[in-house]
Amino acid sequence: MRMEMKMLLSVALLLMLSMAMVRVSIAKEYKTYEPIVLTGDVQYEMFKDANDKPERAIILILSKPIDVAEDEYGYANKNVRKIQIVLVADPMKNVMSKTEKLIVGRHVKINGTLFHSQTAHHHTPVLIEVDLYKGGNQITIEN
Repeated sequence: MRMEMKMLLSVALLLMLSMAMVRVSIAKEYKTYEPIVLTGDVQYEMFKDANDKPERAIILILSKPIDVAEDEYGYANKNVRKIQIVLVADPMKNVMSKTEKLIVGRHVKINGTLFHSQTAHHHTPVLIEVDLYKGGNQITIEN
């Protein structure tokens, strides 16, 4: 009876480990500073900056988690589900605030490049830079 119990526990442990390995390998791995297309829901979230002041960020909640490969500084992230969106555009044309208002609360497809958090204004470990200077469909609203 004792031997059967050990065998059953061993099988259960192996099954749990194999399931964990499958879960880890489900997320697709991407490199930083290479073009990428991601989909998900956009929302505002509040954070605190380095001076403990409230700061609002635009966050993409990914439809599927991703892994971000190690960069030149040794940073890597697994199972990323939230990414801060960084819009880059001419501030004189008010494109960023118009785009922000259009996408928050919507399901979108975003073209951009990933990078790892670098400052106190970066509120997720991985961010996506969306270059609105390029024009075209950098962000597509899907609903």
